[in-house]
Amino acid sequence: DAPPLQVEEYSSQPIRRNKKKTAHRPRPRSPAGGGNIEIPMHSMDRKQLLNAGFPEQLFHMLNGASERAHHLLNWSPDGSSFEIFDTKNVGNFIRQYFRHSNLSSLRRMLHLYSFSTANNVYRHPHFYRGSSLSDIKRHVVLSQSQKNESNSIEEIVPIRCNKDTKTGHDIGAEEESSKKVMSNSVFPEQLFNMVNDGSKTHPHLLNWSPEGDAFEILDTKNVGNFIRHYFRHGKVSSLRRMLHLYQFQTSNNVFRHPNFHRDRSLSDIKRYVVKKA
Repeated sequence: DAPPLQVEEYSSQPIRRNKKKTAHRPRPRSPAGGGNIEIPMHSMDRKQLLNAGFPEQLFHMLNGASERAHHLLNWSPDGSSFEIFDTKNVGNFIRQYFRHSNLSSLRRMLHLYSFSTANNVYRHPHFYRGSSLSDIKRHVVLSQSQKNESNSIEEIVPIRCNKDTKTGHDIGAEEESSKKVMSNSVFPEQLFNMVNDGSKTHPHLLNWSPEGDAFEILDTKNVGNFIRHYFRHGKVSSLRRMLHLYQFQTSNNVFRHPNFHRDRSLSDIKRYVVKKA
């Protein structure tokens, strides 16, 4: 005979199951004395990193190297400089942060940004671990013809100041000193500063292309006020006329020149001169 079936009694109480206890992981806190927490490289994706400026790319590369590639390059102990230890194998690591893997290209950019070097140790007074990077500027190399043009611009185009009908004050008088500094710069340098700053502060008006070999004016109606900070006018038509004189190619508000690049010197950009018969 088959054994009798065993029937379990029904209970209205819910069945309680033992859950495995997981270890509690505390959230990272800021340092005891306050200050900023260094952001690792993976907090910025590669597209954002490649479109960032050179100081930002360099800063993220050094922070990433201090975490996982300190045998290649790293900050100094006090964070005031950095050193490249392995010049032969550092190229693959450079490629993660730049569009190239050439140490020579990195050194050329460091020179353009006025870094001092000694035995593969690089230093800049405004580049250090924890710095804001806002005071690091690119050094523009001018040819002799551009220098001559730069010295004569102040005499050709005077500064204009209009009167405010209500207050009687000069409009633009406060910007006179800054415009005098800009007047000593030739058009390629003024244009580079405008595009470089605009890509960081006003990317909805104008910006570099992803490759950095061209720039685009995205808002032709409202870009005039931004142009006025770098030139003596706020007219897109005047800017286009100067771009034409400097042999820029244009297509749908995208402007391109073989020697105008986000990461190159401006010394080979010449103005086209129309000879009279």
